[in-house]
Amino acid sequence: MPAIQWQAVIRQWSVVAALFIVLCDGPTMGHNIEHMPNWLLLISMDGFRHDYIHLAAKSGYNVSAFRRLQQEGISGRTVIDDFVSKTFPNHYTIATGLHEERHGVLSNKFYDPELQRGFDASTSTETAMWNNGSRDASGPEPIWVTAQRHKLHSAVLNWPSSAAKIKSAYPTYSLGLYSHQNAMQADYYIERIANWFETDEHCRLSLLYLPEPDSTGHKFGPDSPKILEMVQTLNDHLSRLLDRFESSKKLKGKVNIILTSDHGMTKLDKSKVIFMDTIVNRSLYNAELSHDYTAWHVWPAAGKEQIVFDKLKAASANQPFTVLRKGDPWLIRSHYNYNRRIAPIFLVAKLHSAIVYNNTCDEYKVLTSGERLGDHGYNNSDPDMHPIFAAWGPAFLANRTVSQVRLVNIYPLCCELLGLHASEHDAGPKLAEPIRAILRDDDDDDEAGKSFYLSSTLVTTFVSFLLVACLTSVFALGAMRAYRTSLYRRNRRFGLLDDTTNSSGGRGGGGFNHHDRLPLSLDDEDF
Repeated sequence: MPAIQWQAVIRQWSVVAALFIVLCDGPTMGHNIEHMPNWLLLISMDGFRHDYIHLAAKSGYNVSAFRRLQQEGISGRTVIDDFVSKTFPNHYTIATGLHEERHGVLSNKFYDPELQRGFDASTSTETAMWNNGSRDASGPEPIWVTAQRHKLHSAVLNWPSSAAKIKSAYPTYSLGLYSHQNAMQADYYIERIANWFETDEHCRLSLLYLPEPDSTGHKFGPDSPKILEMVQTLNDHLSRLLDRFESSKKLKGKVNIILTSDHGMTKLDKSKVIFMDTIVNRSLYNAELSHDYTAWHVWPAAGKEQIVFDKLKAASANQPFTVLRKGDPWLIRSHYNYNRRIAPIFLVAKLHSAIVYNNTCDEYKVLTSGERLGDHGYNNSDPDMHPIFAAWGPAFLANRTVSQVRLVNIYPLCCELLGLHASEHDAGPKLAEPIRAILRDDDDDDEAGKSFYLSSTLVTTFVSFLLVACLTSVFALGAMRAYRTSLYRRNRRFGLLDDTTNSSGGRGGGGFNHHDRLPLSLDDEDF
């Protein structure tokens, strides 16, 4: 066969193989509807302190939906958020399973010295903010990206970071940029989520963010009756959510729900305010792009770090704040040290305190006007900073309490429920047993969901291996055939074979004996 014909065969095989691999990797491969995982809804209610449900129930408010989740599912006795206990850093920790120093969202606002610019997490959709400033495809991977990498679809509503393109992907369904003002359209969101679950067989994951009771806690303080009223309002939304799922023939008994929050809340004491301008001159440092009431990143001017630190250290001896240098053991233990976006000097206010520039700045005016009576961002070991956790649905055991839950553990738990191969995370190798301890062993549907990724991967890998083996054989045979034909023609051209020699290497008479038999494969000992 002429060599040009073998090239045509090889091209045809390549097209067939490429088409087959695409089909294997399509959304239906290993994703038969009968073997899909149950649906998963992850809800965050911003600033929901761990004891709000108890306080509301004690005062006679309706918390029946919250109690139902706790009694029919899992609840966390102690829930540890990441330091700093702020909204955007902890929502990204929930979504990625990474500590703040690893995912790079260090506060609601922060400065990146390499990019030489600040970021505001509430308005930024820039990839550079959410991928830790990485210039390649590496960086944090939110749960919706992990799900879509496994050919599932996601619906992400108002979750911080969901409007950004991360690892070249957006959520399948989204409502655009996070909005704190418009996020309490809870009933509208519930209906959208249910509709996506019912109409898109591959939409198995949804994340929902609600800004309450955080807004109420900031304005009125955590001890206000307004907080208890808001807890009852949220309970009513949750009740309607459960009713909506149970009224659906498709979703009833098939939806797992994880309910959590990013941090707690504590009251502010206006008598415990630290004025930075009385401690160190602003010409010696910059904190414009990286400070709030409870945590300050201090970027000293060139050659002024020691002076700035010494002044702050001396003032902290009799004022309610702590000053830390990068590399301090406390920062290392808190997983808040190894990132270029963390300043050389870091300040954190003590509980109930606030840090401002002076008594004429806008932040101080807000404090004294009574418009901000509660805050967070303090040491995450304080119980006032601890949020809630509950998990309910067919995958979870009933009426169980977990002694401790960390927000960093939620991402791998979501992956376990959806049967996904988790991206790199900080939950640690000891997480597997606690997860198994809260999941049902007899949940066949859930087990099917957990196995679909493995089945898909094994089938695709096996088929791809066979295709590679076949193509390798075709290429090798084609190359040897072409080589044999080329060598024969060359021998004839230079008179090494007589006219009676045929193309198969046989001879009708004399000739060059060394090439009597041309090799057909690399295993031929005469090659």
